[in-house]
Amino acid sequence: GKQLWSATQAKEMWTPQTITSSSDGPTADNPARAVLSTYALGWFVQDYRGMRLVQHSGGLSGQVTYTGLLPSRGIGVSVFTNVEEGVSAAIRNALLDRLIDAPAFDWVASYAKRVKAQQAEALASVAGGVGTAPAGGPSLPLSAYAGRYRDPWYGDVVVTAKGGRLAISFEPTPVFKSPLEPWGADSFRTRFAKDAGEDAIVSFKVANGKVTGVTMKALSPLADFSYDFHHLEFAPVP
Repeated sequence: GKQLWSATQAKEMWTPQTITSSSDGPTADNPARAVLSTYALGWFVQDYRGMRLVQHSGGLSGQVTYTGLLPSRGIGVSVFTNVEEGVSAAIRNALLDRLIDAPAFDWVASYAKRVKAQQAEALASVAGGVGTAPAGGPSLPLSAYAGRYRDPWYGDVVVTAKGGRLAISFEPTPVFKSPLEPWGADSFRTRFAKDAGEDAIVSFKVANGKVTGVTMKALSPLADFSYDFHHLEFAPVP
């Protein structure tokens, strides 16, 4: 049959294109922490215990996967889970360590400790006011926020004004329909139906009395990474 993948193509895809983060390297809590993390063509590339690790995760509502490759050792692992948490990375590290005979380390316990600390911090933020509407409100009549807005990657959302309230509909994601509740200056929060997904804060950019764009972010600091509202950048559709 025809060869679909070659060493040349692999080298091209795994060649770093941009630096994503850097650190001082391994610690007691993370003995394989990367000194340098980069992004290549569809893959993250970093150092892992002195070797090149090519890795990426994937996720949908209710599931997360993780794939890690150590090309120099001819090793590859994939982890499939039925949860939205990042424990798949801990499992991946545990598998890689066993395959390369690295010193024993309890990656799952380390992950659990880190998550517990993150949750405590997030809950403290909620208790401190994240769950309360910030000061401020709409600077324009509600009808001025109504319209169709488009993100070139995601597609369209439609904001309607009726009965003194706004509502939003995410056309590519039909379950994302919600009234919009004022949530600070020119911002609103969603209240999606139960089990529909994480709620978002919808912020309108206003200039010279007109809406010039819309950005979003997850309402909860505990929201799963797959609800990447913060990557969306909507512009009004004429």
